[in-house]
Amino acid sequence: MNLHHFVFPSTLLAVVLGCGGASRMDYRNGDPIADARHAFAQDDYRVVGVKLGDSSVAPVDSAIGHVEVNVQLPNGPVRFLALDPQSGHSDRPSEAQLSYLKRYNTEIWTRLRDDLARDARR
Repeated sequence: MNLHHFVFPSTLLAVVLGCGGASRMDYRNGDPIADARHAFAQDDYRVVGVKLGDSSVAPVDSAIGHVEVNVQLPNGPVRFLALDPQSGHSDRPSEAQLSYLKRYNTEIWTRLRDDLARDARR
């Protein structure tokens, strides 16, 4: 098979799925630590969360403690993801989504804390 013919259909399929909303994040098998490290490397310090009516949820492990950060983020401090509803409770995030959010956000805050501590020692 010619490589050019293979690349086009697979790219077209990805575009069609992405535009059609058929693609959802797989929170059970996703790697929130790697995703957070990649975002941080791209200077994206936002945490991830979901909107629930007038509120939002963006969990972080309390073991991180207080971290004071003074950073202006042009798109706001939270990147909102689509709600992955809990079975039987369409207004609540699934346990897999909550776990992903918490691990991602904890990694972002840990990196911010460590970078701030490193800069303070200089």
